Amino acid sequence: MRNSYTSEILMEYEKIQDENKRKLQQKKDYVYKKFPRIKEIDSEISEYGINIAASVIKGADMEKTIGEAKKKMTDLKIEKSEILAENGLPVDYLEASYNCKKCKDTGYIGSEKCTCFKQKLIDKYYQQSNLKNILMKENFDTFDISLYSHSKVEGEDISPFENMQKIFKHSIDYVNNFDNTNENLLFYGNSGLGKTFLSNCIA
Repeated sequence: MRNSYTSEILMEYEKIQDENKRKLQQKKDYVYKKFPRIKEIDSEISEYGINIAASVIKGADMEKTIGEAKKKMTDLKIEKSEILAENGLPVDYLEASYNCKKCKDTGYIGSEKCTCFKQKLIDKYYQQSNLKNILMKENFDTFDISLYSHSKVEGEDISPFENMQKIFKHSIDYVNNFDNTNENLLFYGNSGLGKTFLSNCIA
């Protein structure tokens, strides 16, 4: 099952990458048509990159060649940014965009799964277990604390309402600090008091 989910998620990343490439190409087509000079600049930048590679292969004076090429490429990038800005476009308008900047929509950072990949796995398991549908109904936003009595039970120092206020706050704190603590929660008591509901809230 896990391998199946992994394959599905990797296919999702491929679709995301393809869609972002398509959007970037649309932007380029628009800009190149409206501002031909930018197309020329991109071509010149590419040529300088090729020239640098050729110089390295030929064993030419690399330091001088690379230094000159970098300066010209920087000047071209500045000119490109100025054209975009003068026409109301962001200077990074023609740069690749990613849904997840950490892994650049690959799902991995090095050999480790990105947090976005892990979240996709969690979502898959939620869907399989039907927990996602349950959580839409049972979560912190839908928890109705007004159902608990303000009257103290004999032998107790606080009312069920006050007790649940404390438990509710502690549950939220537990979720907010989950990554920074090894603490666990244990709900106990008679049935119908909200233990399962709160457990689903935390999930």
